[in-house]
Amino acid sequence: MPRLRRDHVPALYAVADADLLGLDRLPAAVAEIARCGIEWIQLRAKHAEDDDLARVVEQALEAASAGTMLWMNDRADVAALYGLPGLHLGQEDLPPGAARAAVGESCWIGRSTHDLAQVAAAAADPEVDVIALGPVFPTRHKENPDPVVGLEGLRRARAATPKPLVAIGGVSEANLLDVLAAGADTAALLGAVCVGDLTANCDRLRALVSAHAGGGGSIYLTGFMGAGKTAVGRRLAARLGLPFLDLDHEIEAGAGRSIPDLFRERGEDAFRALESEALAAASRRPRTVVATGGGVVERESNLGVMRSSGRVVWLDVPFATLVERLARGREGRPLFRNPEQARRLYESRLAAYGKCDLRIAVEPGSSADETAARVERQLAESCGT
Repeated sequence: MPRLRRDHVPALYAVADADLLGLDRLPAAVAEIARCGIEWIQLRAKHAEDDDLARVVEQALEAASAGTMLWMNDRADVAALYGLPGLHLGQEDLPPGAARAAVGESCWIGRSTHDLAQVAAAAADPEVDVIALGPVFPTRHKENPDPVVGLEGLRRARAATPKPLVAIGGVSEANLLDVLAAGADTAALLGAVCVGDLTANCDRLRALVSAHAGGGGSIYLTGFMGAGKTAVGRRLAARLGLPFLDLDHEIEAGAGRSIPDLFRERGEDAFRALESEALAAASRRPRTVVATGGGVVERESNLGVMRSSGRVVWLDVPFATLVERLARGREGRPLFRNPEQARRLYESRLAAYGKCDLRIAVEPGSSADETAARVERQLAESCGT
């Protein structure tokens, strides 16, 4: 198998787990994940008998495509026997020094850590090549999980070591870019890969990373009602030579009802379901500037759809300016009743807006043309172009 390189740590690290996939399915899963372009794949089979595990590893090696680097979870003997390029060890597994004696110098050793003291110990251990920290988020796929360290713990770990850093535990489509932004070199993905359609899962994860890194994909404008998403979106699309789509207009066209009528006749929950359907359809279009509704970010799955197919831009307009605009044009805004109610709604959405890829602080009095120019400039700067 190819050897791991310090100058090439891919952002995605798939964990093919026997408990979720079934032991016999692991070789086919490795082939499927590798076809999607994910290079690091860990074999995790904590309850397999030795002879079954050996058979599965042999089949996985045959199934792996060129460029795939297989990691073995826990079992230094298996990694050594088959010359695998990587071995992942937990805190209760064989110590890294003892594992090194088994696997040799060419095999990388990854070490799970769960707090900064363990990170420091792994950073100082010459036998540890890769440090995994977690769980970053709550996880359902580990027995007796350790306390959640959060993104702040990840940031502190990044500052504590130059070694490659892996985010583990609860990483999903919705938070993948957050862990990479917090300093992780790569993210271990278990449920996000193994639960559901493997190929579809891996394709979405790859598209998410590719779009974010390369600046491709659609541009989604969000922000509170009155932020000027439609006006700015039209001008931004014209500047970039891209088509423009207003998500609310798409919903109205599909339902044959205005937004206020949909809220009145069907309620907000039904409207949000239509909004998610329209957003999913928009995400499948060629690169487009999309003006979304202000509440689209309230569903974490919507944020995942947008980030997997492009960049999400928050038009952050001062609340006082928003209220002035809303007071002048109440018609067509079923969620605006009065300034006090609007402030509560605005504040309840701030955390979700904070997860967007870019924040554009819109100064009072800025025109839509000026704001569109700022969005274009900051998108280019964030992509290094």
